[in-house]
Amino acid sequence: MRNAEGKVVRFISQIEGVTRHKEHERQLAERAAQLELAPEAVHGGFWQMDILSGKFETSDRLAQFIGGPTAARLDLERYVDRVNVNNGAQADLTPLIAGELDQNVAEYRLDTVHRERWMRRDRRLLRDSDGQPGKIVGMAIDFTEERRRIEMLEETTRTDALTGLLNRRGLSVEFSA
Repeated sequence: MRNAEGKVVRFISQIEGVTRHKEHERQLAERAAQLELAPEAVHGGFWQMDILSGKFETSDRLAQFIGGPTAARLDLERYVDRVNVNNGAQADLTPLIAGELDQNVAEYRLDTVHRERWMRRDRRLLRDSDGQPGKIVGMAIDFTEERRRIEMLEETTRTDALTGLLNRRGLSVEFSA
């Protein structure tokens, strides 16, 4: 503040504590770092679809898992073209687009640069403020090795370890089908 002659006579200042704000910033940075590590821990990546525009796009990481290190992001048509023809129904997004489901999990085979891989695709519907379907977000995770282990365990329960022939359980399964 200045007096009538323009000489400074007082200073006014305001001090605001930013400790809580800085703590929130630190927590957000930690969560961001954790989220960045998640896709690195699994083979696969994220994708999203805007329902109104129909725009579907994979993350760079998922595109590179599917098409190689220089691959560009995939749109829906190019992604679906890589789904095994026998698994097309599992890849269908129609129930989510229609708002019949809010989330689901699908498993299907996908053609990648690493040959055909089993993918688990977790998907979730995001609704707009009126409750209408707005976006679908998801993550595709390669679980081929787990799938192979399960198939091997199933095979060992159906066959004799010594001869490799069908055992009682294997015969029962084979002739009940």
